[in-house]
Amino acid sequence: MNPVLVSFLILSVAALIAVPCYLVGRARRWTALYRWASNAGYRILHAR
Repeated sequence: MNPVLVSFLILSVAALIAVPCYLVGRARRWTALYRWASNAGYRILHAR
């Protein structure tokens, strides 16, 4: 086996694992922010 090929395979597998985790983490943060903002907006609208 070519060592360059092996290292490339390892890097691609690591990227395949890391990218979804990173995206899920970002999505969680954005949904939490969106929930907080919508709750605040709801309270402001229904405060009257």
